[in-house]
Parts: sequence; structure tokens; C-alpha cells
Amino acid sequence: GKTVVFVGTKSEVIDSVKAAATKVEMPYVVNRWIGGMLTNLSEIKKRIMRMEELVREAESGELERKYTKKERLLLSRELAKLNNNFLGISKLTKTPDFMVVVDPRHDAIAIKEAKHMNVPIIGIMSSDCNVADVTYPVLVNDALQGSVKLVLEELTSAIAEGKAAFVPKPVAPRVTT
Repeated sequence: GKTVVFVGTKSEVIDSVKAAATKVEMPYVVNRWIGGMLTNLSEIKKRIMRMEELVREAESGELERKYTKKERLLLSRELAKLNNNFLGISKLTKTPDFMVVVDPRHDAIAIKEAKHMNVPIIGIMSSDCNVADVTYPVLVNDALQGSVKLVLEELTSAIAEGKAAFVPKPVAPRVTT
């Protein structure tokens, strides 16, 4: 029942990280870590709501009716930028319980925010990274797609197994007098 955010913005690992996160239906960041994604989640949620609003308006045809051609062009650019930055974390509603980071040295801002918010970090890292930066280091060649993919497959299978075994606690009805 926990949320795990996958982070990997190096070009070599983007596809692996995205595939692993979608396999277990977890949020991910593969393009760029936006400062404040954890520490200022309320503002990030506003940007996600704006993205969802633009998608709804585009699907319903409301953009065609309400805006001129130039305004639609500007809105489509805004939507493309929002999709690029926030599509992977659009289902993130609260601070994650864990964070998986491929190459913590490359995604130092994500590590810093996670530490600030006391989020445990699983770091898939080479020996050139500082082991003290992460809670659970996994030392492999973080530039080699095969080794990163292997570790991500093990992690996602463990997450999937945990999700399958998870049974939410029943909520007791409140008695009012």
C-alpha cells in the first residue's frame, strides 16, 4: 500500500525507469526533476490540475470553440511542456513512501529533497557516487542499461509481490452520540 517514485533522468536509463514504474503503476520522473516536487507538492499539484484541465478541454472540443488559432497554439505548447514535466507524477497525491533513484549523483536535487522530507532512498549507483547520500545503496554500473534493468526488474517484482499481498485495513464505522 506504499507509493514508490522512480527517478532516472540520464538518457541511458529513461526507458528502463519508465517501463519499470508503469509495470507496477507507480509515479516516475524521467525528463527533469522540477525543484519542489516533494518539498512544494501543493504547487506541483496545481500544475498537474492545469494539465488535466487542458487535456479535458482539448478532448471535449472546448479549446476549438473558446480560443483563437494563436491562443490554441500557445495552449498546446503549454500542454506539451506540462506533459513533459508532470505526466509521470500526475497520480502522486502525497509525499512518497520510497524513492528509487538511478545515479544519485546525476539527480542530486531529487536526493536533497527526499532527504529533506525524510523519504527513504534506494540508490542504483556506481562507485563514483556517495553511498552516504542514499538509505539503501545498490552498487552496479549505473551507466550500463543491462545492469540497471536487472536491478529495476528485481525491485518491480518485489513491489508487485507486495501489492498483491497487501490487504487494506478495514475502516471501523464511527459511532456518533
